[in-house]
Amino acid sequence: MSVLENRIRLWLDEPVWWGAEQVPRKIVLYRFVKEGLVPFIQSNGYAFGRSVPELYTYIATGLYTNYYRHGRLSVWTDAPYNTEPIPEDRIHFNDMIGFDRWSLFWSAWIDWSDVDPDFPKGRERQLDIEEFVWRQLDLDNSPQTEVLYYRMHQEVDDDAGDDFVRGHGHGPRSDVYLEEAAGWGGYRR
Repeated sequence: MSVLENRIRLWLDEPVWWGAEQVPRKIVLYRFVKEGLVPFIQSNGYAFGRSVPELYTYIATGLYTNYYRHGRLSVWTDAPYNTEPIPEDRIHFNDMIGFDRWSLFWSAWIDWSDVDPDFPKGRERQLDIEEFVWRQLDLDNSPQTEVLYYRMHQEVDDDAGDDFVRGHGHGPRSDVYLEEAAGWGGYRR
């Protein structure tokens, strides 16, 4: 076991505030991942590409490493699962799980001092975890990805149908200004 792993284990054994009682951090963190984070993400139509123990380990390491760091200086060493998203994937994810949904989720977990915004760096760790979630999604097996791709396909089909109608079935959409100019020779009357 490395020195870092040993320090993380000791840190996980430390008691933290959870509501009005102190509980070992490892218990709170495991419950957070298994009973909070995973169900929250799944209820919003996304799947993780990692198991609960893997997510727990990555979050524990990230929280320990960044315990005193400012959010912009956070260093997370997790291996991303989500490595080839298209920009629309991230936009859709942010639309589905935006600020309001994250706020509601965090309101259920602020009793845990490490992520309580009233504790030092609590809000910054929340933001770190939100970014971590994005990197660990299995987009190929997430129902929301299917919804997104269906919508994208519909938009392409709708645009192609509009082109056909507007262009009178002659291929690409014709230019309205050129059609009007053809009717009067291009000269103003």
